[in-house]
Amino acid sequence: IGGCATWSPVDGRLNAAGYIVDIPQGWMKFDSGGNTMISRDGPYLQYVLLQERRIDQAFHHTRKRLTAHMLPQEAAQIIIDDLSSDRAVQNLSVLENTPAIIDGHDGFMLHYSYRNQQGLLLKTAYYGFINERIYYSLRFTAPQRYYFEKDIRTFESILSNFHLVATR
Repeated sequence: IGGCATWSPVDGRLNAAGYIVDIPQGWMKFDSGGNTMISRDGPYLQYVLLQERRIDQAFHHTRKRLTAHMLPQEAAQIIIDDLSSDRAVQNLSVLENTPAIIDGHDGFMLHYSYRNQQGLLLKTAYYGFINERIYYSLRFTAPQRYYFEKDIRTFESILSNFHLVATR
């Protein structure tokens, strides 16, 4: 997402098509369709990725599909399968895979670590849930050393302020 992207300041509240979320001052955003990336120090140091996608949209690295009535743990397994098949995600280690409630919706939480193609060890907190025909995910990724622990509380605050809005 980062390449020649135009980053802009976040004014504290992010209003997307299907959700609103409060973002801390000083963070920047980049929007790309159903994806919004935010970062304070740049996407190579830490980022939060907010995604909304139709459940019939294909994944890049697995042929498995989400369905409207699947259990959260079934959806989590599809995400793990997609990550496991991604060549940019090396030495994937799922540290935690548990149920979670996101804005009152049954979902899942994954904590995992991996090495990127440059060998840097990254850690991710990933939350996802299905609401009708839309899959929502919120993910925080940072180098395991220093930045993950430094900003995980900020991500948890963002997560707790995430709310779906009625679409017209």
